Amino acid sequence: GQAFGVCSSRNAALVASLGSEVLAYDQPDFGAQLAKAGPFQVVLDAVGTTAYPVRQARQWLAPGGRHVLVVPQPSDLPWLLTRSTTTVLGNSSAERLAPLVDWLAQGKLTVHVGQTLPLQDAEQAHVLSRQGRTVGKLVLLA
Repeated sequence: GQAFGVCSSRNAALVASLGSEVLAYDQPDFGAQLAKAGPFQVVLDAVGTTAYPVRQARQWLAPGGRHVLVVPQPSDLPWLLTRSTTTVLGNSSAERLAPLVDWLAQGKLTVHVGQTLPLQDAEQAHVLSRQGRTVGKLVLLA
């Protein structure tokens, strides 16, 4: 199947480099692009439902499609009781992370590091993370 990445125009090149078709939410024709690309088998929401509430995201699903929340909000709880909305929250363990480590070693998975900061700047890293404008991962170095 085809993958679509929703992002700002500023991040379009990065999303395209990851192999996705780009749907830029800050373009005037975003709604038309979304309608043309959908409906979708899976909508993976990695940002949070403040921008696109669950009710709206579920309208983009094909019959039998799944809406997956990475950062569920308390108001999303009723939706999580349905079959079409779920979350990926869980406990990490060496066993669960092993495939990711293998994929990293094989070059099948890459991590985009947006910024590195010294450990003593952990508070600044937290502020940057909470602003929601970080592209890639923030890495603290000891």
